[in-house]
Amino acid sequence: MRYAFRSIIFVLSLIVASTSAFAEKRVALVIGNGQYQYSATLPSLRNPPNDARGIAKALKELGFDLIGGGVQLDLDKVAMENAIIEFGEQLSEGTVGLFYYAGHGLAVNKTNYLIPVDTQKMTKKTVNLRTVSADLVMQQFPKSGGMNIMILDACRNTPASLRGVRGADGEGLVQMNAPSGTLISYATQPGNVALDGKGQNSPYALALMKMMRQPGVGVLEMFNDVGVEVEKNTDGFQRPWINSSPLEGKFYFKPTPPKPVGPTAEMVFWQSVQRSDDPDAFKAYIERYPQGDFVRLAEVNLRHLKRAEQRKEAEDIRLATLEQERQQRDQERLRQDQERQRLEQQKITVPPIPTTPKPPVQAQQFASLPKGDFGQDGKWTWKMDYSRGTRCNGHTLTTTLENNKIKGVFQYRHIKIALSGEVDRFGKAVITGAKRNDSLKIDGKFSGSKGNGTIDFTGTSSNGHDFYCEGTWTATLVK
Repeated sequence: MRYAFRSIIFVLSLIVASTSAFAEKRVALVIGNGQYQYSATLPSLRNPPNDARGIAKALKELGFDLIGGGVQLDLDKVAMENAIIEFGEQLSEGTVGLFYYAGHGLAVNKTNYLIPVDTQKMTKKTVNLRTVSADLVMQQFPKSGGMNIMILDACRNTPASLRGVRGADGEGLVQMNAPSGTLISYATQPGNVALDGKGQNSPYALALMKMMRQPGVGVLEMFNDVGVEVEKNTDGFQRPWINSSPLEGKFYFKPTPPKPVGPTAEMVFWQSVQRSDDPDAFKAYIERYPQGDFVRLAEVNLRHLKRAEQRKEAEDIRLATLEQERQQRDQERLRQDQERQRLEQQKITVPPIPTTPKPPVQAQQFASLPKGDFGQDGKWTWKMDYSRGTRCNGHTLTTTLENNKIKGVFQYRHIKIALSGEVDRFGKAVITGAKRNDSLKIDGKFSGSKGNGTIDFTGTSSNGHDFYCEGTWTATLVK
């Protein structure tokens, strides 16, 4: 039940992490103007609609709500202004507002203008009437408490018909002042032309779609990476530019996913095998996690199981030897009985053939002990000496022996493990104890008022430290 509860907490943590990845409200307006209606004034552009679609898709993946429900393509002046006003109505303190425009743009009298698709021939006096000022977008951003991002992927091959309008300001857009909490990104440096690209997207849009999806990259670092990518892919011709005021806090288009809370896959694996008596279970853990947190414990358990198997094999051999000797004695008795019966039939009296039975294995070593009763009831003091292990200290413990039953408590620091065991008729003692992840086994042989044997001690302490101990014990009867 405890592991099932941990699994539930683990799943809930993943759900919370996924829903809180974009904790702040994110709003974006994405416009792509390419099909200009008056080609004599402005030629159509192939890639801005493609660029806007790609940017809108990326922003939606990154948690942005798009004005109009999606990308806005080929807007006239009225539609552009209405979309910008709706964009501003969705912004407030604490929101992240992003405006992206791809299409024709130009700078007149140090002001940047975005050109709708229904723009006709204009002059310096009418440019503000027939186009949309970038300042209108800037006015929609909150004055404080938000993150404002304006991306101008414009100034693409401005035609000769507009050169008289823009005057001597150069071909590109001019640098704008960024209010508090605002970052402005230009597809190219002030006064230069942005490339439309040979494929379906411009170099700037391609780099932007790629870098926005990189997890754990801050907003300033992300736009710097975009600039490096574009400059490399255009052989230095196009160099994106950013203008930023101080930005409070940190913003990531794609935050790094939080680490899941709960047991790891390795922990679940270990919990499923740590109490197994099958060596293959621990071998599977070591093979799966050769550098795992519990490899040393797994190796200790393997050695313990191997010694237990060796002891079992030795005991099986001893019992088989005793059984073979018993069968040999039975066969000898049967032979003697048959011989005696044969002589009686012949009425010949002969003395029985003397035989010298072999002493039983092991039993002779403890012939002095009372049969069926160890006979050493009382209080025993145990001394533990560890020769190998981590987090091991010398320990002593006190047990009582009554009618061959051993009771006691093994204590280390503030942990107590109740012990229980017994002494068999041959003076063999086996004592075990367990609590939580701790385990203890003591085995050995008593002789008179003393005894000795081995100890294996493995487990996990209450503060999460893993340990294992190997050593010997010596027990003495207290008079």
